[in-house]
Amino acid sequence: MFRRSHADAPRAPGPRASWAASRRTPVERYLARLRRRAAAQAGTRALVLGLAATTLALTGAVLLAGPISSWSVAALAWTCVGAAGFGATAWALRGVRRLAGPGAARLLAGTPGGLASAARSAAELAHDPESTSISPDLIAAHALRVEHALAALPPSSVLPWRALRSPSVAGAALALLACAGVWLLHPGAWVGAWALTHPSREGAARLPLASIVARCDARLVFPAYLGRAAVSVADFTDLEAPIGTTVELTVQTRVPARAGSVEVGGRSATLGPARGGALTGRFVVRTSGPLAFAIQSGERWLHDARARTVRALRDPAPRVSLDDPASDRTIEPDAEVPIAWTAKDDGAITEVDLVIVDAAGREGRRRLGTYTGARRGPTASGTATIVASALGAQPGDRLVIRVEARDADDVSGPNVGRSLDRTLTVASDADRHTATFEAMRGALDAMLGLLADHLEQPVPESPAASRTRFEALAPRFADVADVLEALAATMRADPRVVRADAATVGLIHARTAGSVGERWAFHLDEVHSHAERSADDARTVAWIERDTLVLADLLARARLEDAATIARELHQLRQRMTSLLAELRRRPDEATRGALLAELARAEARMRELSARLAQMGTDVPGEFANGDAAAVERSEDALASLREALERGDLEAAAQRLAELGRDIERMAGALAEGESEFAESRFSEDDRAVEEAVAELRRITDAQRSLLEGTQSTRSRMAARAAEAAAAVPRETRLAQTREAHAVRRMLAGIEREALEGNAQEALDTAREAARDLEDALRAGEITEATQAAERATSQLAQLRGTLSLEAQMAGRSDARATARADAARQAAERMNGLWQTIDGSMPRVADFADDADRQAMRDGLPPQTRLRQGTDALAQRFAVGPSGAPLSAEAADALRSAARAMWDAVEMLSDADPVRASSGQDEALRHLEQLLENVQEQRSRRSRAGGGGAGEEAGSGGTPGGGTNGDESWARDAVRIPDGTDFVGPAERRRRVLDAMGDDAPTGWEDAVRRYYEAILR
Repeated sequence: MFRRSHADAPRAPGPRASWAASRRTPVERYLARLRRRAAAQAGTRALVLGLAATTLALTGAVLLAGPISSWSVAALAWTCVGAAGFGATAWALRGVRRLAGPGAARLLAGTPGGLASAARSAAELAHDPESTSISPDLIAAHALRVEHALAALPPSSVLPWRALRSPSVAGAALALLACAGVWLLHPGAWVGAWALTHPSREGAARLPLASIVARCDARLVFPAYLGRAAVSVADFTDLEAPIGTTVELTVQTRVPARAGSVEVGGRSATLGPARGGALTGRFVVRTSGPLAFAIQSGERWLHDARARTVRALRDPAPRVSLDDPASDRTIEPDAEVPIAWTAKDDGAITEVDLVIVDAAGREGRRRLGTYTGARRGPTASGTATIVASALGAQPGDRLVIRVEARDADDVSGPNVGRSLDRTLTVASDADRHTATFEAMRGALDAMLGLLADHLEQPVPESPAASRTRFEALAPRFADVADVLEALAATMRADPRVVRADAATVGLIHARTAGSVGERWAFHLDEVHSHAERSADDARTVAWIERDTLVLADLLARARLEDAATIARELHQLRQRMTSLLAELRRRPDEATRGALLAELARAEARMRELSARLAQMGTDVPGEFANGDAAAVERSEDALASLREALERGDLEAAAQRLAELGRDIERMAGALAEGESEFAESRFSEDDRAVEEAVAELRRITDAQRSLLEGTQSTRSRMAARAAEAAAAVPRETRLAQTREAHAVRRMLAGIEREALEGNAQEALDTAREAARDLEDALRAGEITEATQAAERATSQLAQLRGTLSLEAQMAGRSDARATARADAARQAAERMNGLWQTIDGSMPRVADFADDADRQAMRDGLPPQTRLRQGTDALAQRFAVGPSGAPLSAEAADALRSAARAMWDAVEMLSDADPVRASSGQDEALRHLEQLLENVQEQRSRRSRAGGGGAGEEAGSGGTPGGGTNGDESWARDAVRIPDGTDFVGPAERRRRVLDAMGDDAPTGWEDAVRRYYEAILR
């Protein structure tokens, strides 16, 4: 309406125009909202139409493409799909550009009152107010009027979303639904889509790749040995199955298929048609690998594109655990070692073996279980026992055991599961002796500590202080007594320890344990003077010193004897190896070679023991007696190693040479050790050895005398018994017949008891009772009353045992088991009748003592005084063995045996006084049995000591006496002054113990006694 004059010069915008240009007006903001709404609706329409066009084009392309496609066909198809989608989108977005800026007012074309034109002009004038000559007030008024009009017209009423309900959008939605139906219902769509995305792809055997398999289900039939039910796996990609599993396949294809095949691990199986157009087939899992399908569609063979795998699971071996023994252990040679095991498997266990590897490395097997039929299952367990000596193992050998189990895998072959190995070391005397050495050393240290405690704390003059000192020292005695008691028990359990030595330690223990009570009054009251308390303490120190030296000598002798024993064992092993090597050279075979290697292993073990013993000997044995040749030990070890190398390479000549060298070294070692053992025994135990020799001679005299007395008493008894037998024969015949019939009746009752229904102990008692009843009947028929009485007593004893066993069995079975009750009743009746028969027969037997004449009585009176004197001599000899010259027992075991013999002699004396030769001879016989057994033990020990190369009789009776020798002479003492060590001196515990014991044990020359005593006391302090 208004035009600006061309003559008007441009003017600078005023404040109002600048403000209008710097911000958007309400009209412009309204049009922007309309524009955005229109763009959203146009984009939605374009998306729907473009998606519909693309989907329609793609659906048509995949249906036309088929299962395979070339690159050119795929390119054309994807071009068409893209063109269709782009064209539809472009068509839907046409006219959107005209809405830019004030053009958005076109969207108000349908509103009344020319609002579209007014809004456009208001937007244009507000945007560029200088382009017209209209006054700003009119422009503002016009804009205000349009604003009021637009305020009453929200954008949603101008462009509602329902405007999208156009035929084009509805058609596009229907097209999308139709395409979705095609993709869901037509399998060929997916096949074509894969072909268009993977043109010209080839699989195995150069067959075209296609996504032809829609679904693949499998049914797994496991091998029978697993005992598992079949399972189904739906549409698998990765299949896991044990080896030998039969897989039954059901394959659904996306296109009609005539046939097919499946290939797994290089093996193929045929797929045939089944119901519903599926293909079926089966294969057996052998190895792991990819699973590939080849499908025949029409005349073409296609390779399925989906990657599938089969993983063959190997049947794991059974899991075997050795529950007992749970760890390596040491076993006794003749002890039964329990074996407990458990085996588990995924399938079934068929066999279980115990494998034992001996010292020579030979492997032996023992079948622990065979499981078939109903006994076969996934778990098995059991127990067994082994005895090392029965396996040929010797002390010191090592046996390695394990349990092996086999499963029932009949596809790949049985799998073997193995438990962990357990090493069983056969206990040897050397092993037990090691514990004894440690206990003896501990006891020796405890005694030295007790001695040091007394020397460090002299008796104070104050009674109160003396009481405090005594109360502080008293617990130490109890501790040392416990150590000594444990040592005595260890020594008694050690077969290499002389019984007398254990008794000596027991005596020291008793003295130590009882010393506190004996000394209580000296130190806990104020009655005794300081001199009396000091004297008591000096006596205590003296016997502690003596007992300490006794323990030291016992330990030293045990060390020497042990080393010498091992050397002698090595000598015997060398002799056996020489014999086996000669046999191997004469006739080579694996058995002889294995036996030789086993002996060699034992010799190596003994050599290691000897080396360890010699290393420890220096701390426990005085240096002048430790004659072990360490160089010879080292040479012997080298010779053993060379001998093993020669045997392993088969060089028997070199082995013989090494064996000869070994023999020479062992002889030198054994001689040196035997010499040291003999010298020590002579220097330490000569006085007690002489006492033992005298006691043994007296033991022989008493034994001979007791034997002579027994023969005289038995002669008298025989004469009286003969007269008693004549009287017994006079029993009426009717009485004997009645007794015989009763014995026969009891036999018939015992025969009626079912032996097979009884347990092991009951069977044994029944058999013994039947035998005794038969002997009883036979003796009664023959008129042998003495034998009949003995048989009746024996049968009565066995029937009492059988009666108790069957009665308990019947009670446990209850009334439901009538046969058990009947057996119990039969045993009860038989026992009662047999007991009555025994009483009858025994009552009819005359007493031998009633048939003595004057000569018999005189003979028994004559034997009474010598038997009394012999009993007194036996008591005196027991006391000599109990307390030797040194105060320690010569042999506590011998003393106990002699006391038992003396008690039996006392019974014989009483019976001789009563003129009862039967019971008198029984007492004399018991006494003679004790004496002969003791004498036999003494002689056997002396013989063993002589064979071992020892000296003296201390072996069989022991000693424990105080050392009696070892002086070095006055001259040597005069040359070397006795130096009292101070606090700066330091020696190790072993050297300190040795120095103290040497100083305590050596006899000092006259005038040097106090210096020697102060020397070892200073060391202890």
